[in-house]
Amino acid sequence: MLVVEIRDLINELRKAEFKAGVLHHDAELSERKNKITEELAARLDSKLTALEEEQRQGGPAVSSSKVSLSLKPSEILAQLGFNVPEEGVKVSRSDYTLHLCMLRALGTTMNVQGIPDESIRQIARTIAMSMNRPVDNSNFAVDSATALRQTMTSVLKATYGRIS
Repeated sequence: MLVVEIRDLINELRKAEFKAGVLHHDAELSERKNKITEELAARLDSKLTALEEEQRQGGPAVSSSKVSLSLKPSEILAQLGFNVPEEGVKVSRSDYTLHLCMLRALGTTMNVQGIPDESIRQIARTIAMSMNRPVDNSNFAVDSATALRQTMTSVLKATYGRIS
């Protein structure tokens, strides 16, 4: 939760700096920017201090499974390798059908079974580390990989709908 708040504070700071950079000739705006920057820096410092304290005490007080985060469509697409801006992509009328067909065809080739075994092992390690569990790389059996693939398929289907 704190990481999301910190990310939001950093984004606010960037927006303030951008506005001030675009309109730097306005002394009042520059003064406002400095005030906002100082406030954001203080809030960021406070959040980072709280995060450090949580880590010293063994992690967050609230179970991470109870914290709900939201993935934006552009973030999901970025993880799939697509850099799509929030406002979408403009294409010509003549290319519209091409883009739809191309993306639909690409979507049908995406499946959990196609993920290489080494990537499945890396996913298992990442999940274990995020849950503060020991990572045992030497004992990752075929059954574990199959179970993880089945879980991934179920989660993807429940969360995003049809998945091949």
